Amino acid sequence: MLRWHYRSRHEALIAFSNTAFYDTRLLSIPAPQPIGKASEIVVPEDVHHCPDPETVFGRALSFHHLPHGIYTARSNDAEAQYVARLLRSILMQKSGMTIGIVAFSEAQQRQIEEAIAELAEEDEAFAQQLAEEQERTENGEFLGLFVKNLENVQGDERDIIIISVCYGPNVTQKMRMNFGPINKLGGEKRLNVIFSRARRHMAIVSSITGDEITNDYNTGALALKTMLQFARATSAGRAAEAERLLDRYRSGDVVKARTTENGAALAVLSDWVQEIASV
Repeated sequence: MLRWHYRSRHEALIAFSNTAFYDTRLLSIPAPQPIGKASEIVVPEDVHHCPDPETVFGRALSFHHLPHGIYTARSNDAEAQYVARLLRSILMQKSGMTIGIVAFSEAQQRQIEEAIAELAEEDEAFAQQLAEEQERTENGEFLGLFVKNLENVQGDERDIIIISVCYGPNVTQKMRMNFGPINKLGGEKRLNVIFSRARRHMAIVSSITGDEITNDYNTGALALKTMLQFARATSAGRAAEAERLLDRYRSGDVVKARTTENGAALAVLSDWVQEIASV
């Protein structure tokens, strides 16, 4: 196994995957400086909110919480609108960094693409920057902006990765613990793919926090829960809390989920019950 991890330029970007999927065997590049205390990023409900690009550039791993996000028809418009505006803020900085956007569903991928296109129609300067970024190549290799979902992002990497978790409560404020392919056998491996794409910065946009995920007997849901908790703590500079989360995952939680004899059957039954209840 190749032990050195060269892609990520900050330990925080690969720390969770190293713990969850590589038994901490990866040797990562040490953090250039300790993570300092910072405020949590809570996004206001106003869809025209203009995100500060420093929420991304100032942190290797940032967690952007949208408590008002609604999950319907496998998509989340609030997250899509925010991602489009975050992209605009980053592009207008002209940092030269490459950018990739990953959604947790194909429907959310389309929602984000539509939000970006609509914003470009309203903002000529953004439209020009977007067009240049979408066509960007270096030495014959395409390095431009991509918008993909967790099913087809394998092999891609960019300096900045923006992730739209998408899942959240529905219009009646009820939240199902159905996280699509993540809940299925091997779902945690899909998370490893998208959580290890970033070289310099990863921004996780989510309508939920890890604490809201309760079906953590499922290994995929447990991985998602822990990653969101880790991202939130790291984003706010709570290094000790972030390390405790990794230690707990490493020492017991994931083992319990994987060795429970009826864990897989229980997960399927739970999803089936929730599916019936929503009809």
